[in-house]
Amino acid sequence: MTYLQASNSTHDDVEINAKIQRRKTMLIEKQEKMQTEASIQLDNLRTAVEAKMEVAIVGVLSTMIQSIEKNNDKVRAMNKADVAPFIINIMEEMLAFPSVCERCLQFIGVLCRNNDEVKSTLSLESSKDFGIYGASSKIATILQKYSTDPKIMEAGCDAIRGMCYLESNRKRLGDEGVCEILGRSLTRWHSNPDVSSWLCRAIGHLTNG
Repeated sequence: MTYLQASNSTHDDVEINAKIQRRKTMLIEKQEKMQTEASIQLDNLRTAVEAKMEVAIVGVLSTMIQSIEKNNDKVRAMNKADVAPFIINIMEEMLAFPSVCERCLQFIGVLCRNNDEVKSTLSLESSKDFGIYGASSKIATILQKYSTDPKIMEAGCDAIRGMCYLESNRKRLGDEGVCEILGRSLTRWHSNPDVSSWLCRAIGHLTNG
């Protein structure tokens, strides 16, 4: 190798290393931005819950659902922000508000949804968190309380699907009697193809994994 070739090779290495470093910096900055956004959303949600502002809670939850849908970076940020126990707390404190319960169930369903190879690991992490913090009992309570609300039944079934990626959650949901609740609901909703389809799929996830 000539001196000129060696010099060019060294220059190329420096450029490559510089590009790698820039990409790392951009990735870190992006992750920090996502984490900040997640923290702000949770702060806004916390404020709305403390004031028992139903419309505001539903609005913030809807924004959060839209932000995490098909965005793995934002899902990761929500998981790091420990969103699961906070959502569970809302489901308990705001049980009397069906619109809030529906959005909480939708949030669980979207956060735990396994829709691509990258998301699969995040989905398992989300499902694990919701399982550990007691989502199963809250889902059972909401489905019993609002068994005549089609939107809540569908959202609940979607949340169950996401939770059922883990066998431990299937057991937790089973122990809470969720399969029996869904089975009884089939009688009520047999004439509604949309809700009955959701119910059948949820029962399938619970029994077959």
